[in-house]
Formats: sequence, C-alpha cells, structure tokens
Amino acid sequence: WYSNNLGGAPNADSMPIQISGNNGATWVTLADVAISNNQWSRHVWRVRDFITPTATVRVRFQARDLGTGSLVEAAIDDFRITNIDCTANTIPGDLDGNGSVNGADLAILLNNWGASGAADIDGNGSTDGADLAILLNNWS
Repeated sequence: WYSNNLGGAPNADSMPIQISGNNGATWVTLADVAISNNQWSRHVWRVRDFITPTATVRVRFQARDLGTGSLVEAAIDDFRITNIDCTANTIPGDLDGNGSVNGADLAILLNNWGASGAADIDGNGSTDGADLAILLNNWS
C-alpha cells in the first residue's frame, strides 16, 4: 500500500524497494513506487534477476518524505519469499524416468532409432549410436 497524494508536496515522494545479497553492504533497486493507488498492489520479482542469491539476502522498503512535507503512507503485507528449484536430477539414458538406466531404457532407445525426441539423448536430432553410448555408459 502506498499513498503520497496529500500534504504540502503531493506526489513528490516515492518508496524504493531494494534488495541486497551481501547483508546490506550494497543495494539494488527492485522498484521505486511513486504512484498513489490507495489500494494493495502485488509485486513479484525473481531474486536471481537482480542479485546472486546468498544466505545474507536482505530486502528493505523505504517510505520517505523528502523536501517539502507531504503525507506519506506505506504498508507491507503478506511478504513472501519462495524458492522454486527446477533442477533436473536425471541420469542421461534414464528414458523412462525410474532412476536407473536398464533394459527398459534400451528398448525405448531402440524403438526410437533414427528419430528425434526423448531418446535423442545428445540432442543432435537423431537417436543413434552416440545416444546408445551415453545410455550404456550410465547403465546401472
């Protein structure tokens, strides 16, 4: 919530929202809110787009009244930090996704020989001997 449209200098102030990846030694601005919506507004940022995520990340909101006095109101509610990890922990050659490379995967590869798709492990556009070598190197 942000409002600065009343007082001696209406609409002259802003509220910087900043993030630090080094415990506050330096700051990067995510946004500088200056519009008086007089309503709750949702903002979403991907931390990695601004800083390298660390264990010392800090976020700050600065409601400020600079220059000629005005009435500034700012509030933060429902602040969330969410970590979404889409790192694939797959084994090259595990074509059926069961966590091991075995005969079932070999059958999938052979049934797709010469075609593109999931059995094209090296991504060269065709399921071929190179893909078979990858599968066999990861046989479990």
